[in-house]
Amino acid sequence: MMPRRTGRGIVILSGLVVISFWLRPDQEDNRNQSIVGLDTQLNYALHDFQALYYDLDGRLVGRMESPLLTNDAETGMGWVEKPLFRMVHQENLWTILSESATVTPDRQHVTFEGEVRLIAVSRENGRRMRVDSSEVTFDIDPRVAHSEAAVVIREATNTLKARGFSLDMTNSSFTLNREVQGLYGVQ
Repeated sequence: MMPRRTGRGIVILSGLVVISFWLRPDQEDNRNQSIVGLDTQLNYALHDFQALYYDLDGRLVGRMESPLLTNDAETGMGWVEKPLFRMVHQENLWTILSESATVTPDRQHVTFEGEVRLIAVSRENGRRMRVDSSEVTFDIDPRVAHSEAAVVIREATNTLKARGFSLDMTNSSFTLNREVQGLYGVQ
């Protein structure tokens, strides 16, 4: 036979289990909710990272993939390893590749570093334009890429070289800053 104190202890423990079951938050509702945003007040590292960008109408306009994304909570800066960024704008599909990238705390400016390549492919006629540089800053909101580094722009058989450029991705127009050289080929 069990001592009376042990029996009371089992009854009290059972009562606490039942009360805690009734008072627990409903976990079923929380399981299917997606994460709205990352808490940038934490240091974190995300492996096999993928981000999707939508316009105000809910249409997918961009995608970024990377094997590693890290965040420094103290500075708010993000670092991306080997980013692959794709963006659709009107008639062009833009791809940006680089060795690494830095994202500002306001998430409005991305600086691609190392061997940086921007490729625009017209969805209308398949025409390609390729921009190669060692550092490119991409301003998200106006969709402008710019740099003070050396740049090579190739389109069909034409090649332009310069030091410094600005590229408006909304209309595929660019400005070369200085030391401009051009080589035009006949097709």
